[in-house]
Amino acid sequence: MCTRERAAGETVSRRKSLNYVLFAGVAMLASIIPGRAAKAGWGHCDQCNCPQFRGNQELCGNCGHQYGDHWNS
Repeated sequence: MCTRERAAGETVSRRKSLNYVLFAGVAMLASIIPGRAAKAGWGHCDQCNCPQFRGNQELCGNCGHQYGDHWNS
């Protein structure tokens, strides 16, 4: 909390007022933009019809293709 008292006749600088306006504009813009759900990036395989990457190594336990083939889905 600010405890500084503003002296009589002291004005807000242009730079400070521009910062307030800019921050308010960014806050309004951020509230307007819709959010999206996060994507893990390990969906279906690009090389075959494997529905989902399975396993914890480089190769998929379902189809045997590499993890990178499942990343772009």
